[in-house]
Amino acid sequence: MNGSKIPYTSKDTSKEDVPPSSDQALYPYRTIGPLTHTHFTQPTTSYWQTIIPKSSLSSLPYRTEPPYQFSYPASLTGSTALLLPLRPLGTDTKSRAVASLALPHASNTVVGELARILAEKARPFHPDVVVGLPTGGLVIAPFVAGYLGFDRHVPFGYTRKPWFDDSLSLSISCIFTEGTPPCIYLDPNLLELVKGKRVLVVDDVISSGSTMKDTLKFLEGLEMNVVCVAVGMLQGSEWRKVLDEDTVKKIVSAIESPLLKAVKDGWVER
Repeated sequence: MNGSKIPYTSKDTSKEDVPPSSDQALYPYRTIGPLTHTHFTQPTTSYWQTIIPKSSLSSLPYRTEPPYQFSYPASLTGSTALLLPLRPLGTDTKSRAVASLALPHASNTVVGELARILAEKARPFHPDVVVGLPTGGLVIAPFVAGYLGFDRHVPFGYTRKPWFDDSLSLSISCIFTEGTPPCIYLDPNLLELVKGKRVLVVDDVISSGSTMKDTLKFLEGLEMNVVCVAVGMLQGSEWRKVLDEDTVKKIVSAIESPLLKAVKDGWVER
């Protein structure tokens, strides 16, 4: 791995773009377009588009081993990786960070490879139907269903149609949710496709585990037999403390990433 550091200084040294002097050397700001990026983070425009060979990581002009700078190299296969951008949680320059997987922004190539890996891991659970959760789960669920030989999947959505039943809805949130958490809805016309069936639930990320815990309880209340949960990424390990042992055994992922904290030269696992 490349241990060199990329120079990262403030583009604009005006007062509003620079943190207090005691933090300036450790937590520099840089304004790019409409956003201010802090402490070894950068725009995500080009991320989630390409799968790279692990052999190429050492040629990048920044660190891809702890302390990480700008991105985290998530392992896909023995020889390939996906670079994930680092995103601080909150506006404090000393805040924690995560490696982000935004499936709606990803290329079909990346989504397809993540789905292929998930389908292979989920196949031994012998699901009858694939259920996709919004937002990211709806991007990858059709690919997973296709790899498993299904011609359709059953989607939840955020929009409440006039004929929907509130008993088929659930309020959910994630680590980036601000304000009132949205509700997800199942079209009543689709209930017969999942009721009593062996269900594979597909989502983008599990982080704290609390949202998935509530979701699984809700789905089981609708008489779904959830046999497997397939997610694009497992983020950290806090979810293992929230979900029961039987549920943990049902979970498969394509990639994993650590929760991060800031140090002088980048980010390390916390």
